Amino acid sequence: MTKLSKNAQVPQCDKTAVMQSVIASELRIGNLVFGNYENEEDETIKSTVCEILGYDPFNNYYWVENKQGIEEFCNFQPIQITEKRLLEFGFKKELDSFYRFNKSTMVEICFYDNGILVCNQSVCLSEIKFIHQLQNLFHSLTGRELTVA
Repeated sequence: MTKLSKNAQVPQCDKTAVMQSVIASELRIGNLVFGNYENEEDETIKSTVCEILGYDPFNNYYWVENKQGIEEFCNFQPIQITEKRLLEFGFKKELDSFYRFNKSTMVEICFYDNGILVCNQSVCLSEIKFIHQLQNLFHSLTGRELTVA
């Protein structure tokens, strides 16, 4: 969240930049992203985690769900993978920068701090930095959704 002082000029939400920093072709239903919205009461731009529910390509419109009940967003941004988020998804920390996921799946997914994923002892992808990319890989490998535990 960005909080502004009373004397600062309020940045306007750019309604044309709907998928700023997130490649729309990477997103699918169930992906988590940050939705940025303008709070007119206190003149701040805030963010909340949103789940993608659907997309209208003709109007470049996304249907999302979020805990705050916000309905209108100025843009969306990817969520960086962090240790806290990996643990929320059910990964277990085994070494300093090594996390493993193997919860009743046939696929073992390991994540290193530098973004390298290893699946069943062979490298799958060299750079995954965002939650939606991790969710998409998990779904591709298992046919199941990666959700918060």
